[in-house]
Amino acid sequence: MMPYSEASSYFMLACEEANSSILYHYTDAKDSYQLHFSEAKTLRSLHYRLSFVQFLIAYRPAKWIPE
Repeated sequence: MMPYSEASSYFMLACEEANSSILYHYTDAKDSYQLHFSEAKTLRSLHYRLSFVQFLIAYRPAKWIPE
């Protein structure tokens, strides 16, 4: 049978490993979420700019049309 102190140290080591693994996965997921969020924000602003340019081209006044 394993002594109490040895079992306790194994348990503490397992807890630390589990904790660091959870933190690693949490930070990894957080970084991934922030990356996807910033990509989505960039794509959305790009889409808005393109839509505005298309709007200007479609509804430009007659004086803008080259002759």
